[in-house]
Amino acid sequence: MNEQELKVEDLKPIEAGEQLDVSEYEGKKAKIETIETIEMDSNYGDGFTNVDGKVYDSGEELPKGKTIKATVLKITTEKLGEVKTKEGMKDIRASEIFSLKRLSDGSWGWSTHVKAKLMKLYKRLGIADPNLNPYQVLKGKQVCVVVRPGKEDTSWLGILV
Repeated sequence: MNEQELKVEDLKPIEAGEQLDVSEYEGKKAKIETIETIEMDSNYGDGFTNVDGKVYDSGEELPKGKTIKATVLKITTEKLGEVKTKEGMKDIRASEIFSLKRLSDGSWGWSTHVKAKLMKLYKRLGIADPNLNPYQVLKGKQVCVVVRPGKEDTSWLGILV
């Protein structure tokens, strides 16, 4: 049927797909399996990237609709379970994103400020030295899984920090 043949009176409602209930994983313990850097869109300046002729300070909000690419640290747990999707079986894991900062030479690093999210995780896990590399000290550590609210009545599994 082409678009010209479609009439509004012929339209039918289509039920929404079933959302995955992840509440059963709340409070479970899991080991950290992967620690990696990924690139994401950010709504905040990094002190280096030019946006429409201006360089925004680190943490300064960009104009509405503007983003830059930022490198972040992503920590993911071991497999907690599986769910069947249209594409087949998919692993269920908890993950958390941690902001990184750009240093004056343009390289990336993590903040050792006590209020930084990564430092809160270090404290929770009993890691006293903030200068220890996350890859070296976090892999294999046991963390608590939490359910975090997402957009539009969704939720996802994170790590208690």
